[in-house]
Amino acid sequence: MDDRLESAYHMLEDLGAAEMRHNSGGALLSHTVGVFNILYNQDESDDICLAGLCHSVYGTQYYKRKATDDRELVKSVIGEKAERLAWLFCYLNREKFWEYYGQGLKPLLGGDMIEVSPEEESGLLAMIEANQQESTRSS
Repeated sequence: MDDRLESAYHMLEDLGAAEMRHNSGGALLSHTVGVFNILYNQDESDDICLAGLCHSVYGTQYYKRKATDDRELVKSVIGEKAERLAWLFCYLNREKFWEYYGQGLKPLLGGDMIEVSPEEESGLLAMIEANQQESTRSS
């Protein structure tokens, strides 16, 4: 994971994440590194950890600023599985996540539904919890 981690960190820097303010008051990059560290310390897979590092790159339901819309760029840096988790996190309707927990379909922002594997659902849950922990710790 070392090469992908270093490349992802530099990609986020290049996209301006160090200058973008996060809702917790600090820089977006600091927040995403905090989420990564929580996931890493919980022994989550490399893909989940990298998705956690990039979890707000496309903006989210609660964080409206986008660092990029370029999914191909993010895929080329962190890999397809990690990018899909990051994309899902960004476009998932988290208010309705629990309503559909354990089911194959998840609601996206805007009302569409998307098929999510049990592995992806588990990764999303870990990312949601890590994001909440890091946000609480930072504010």
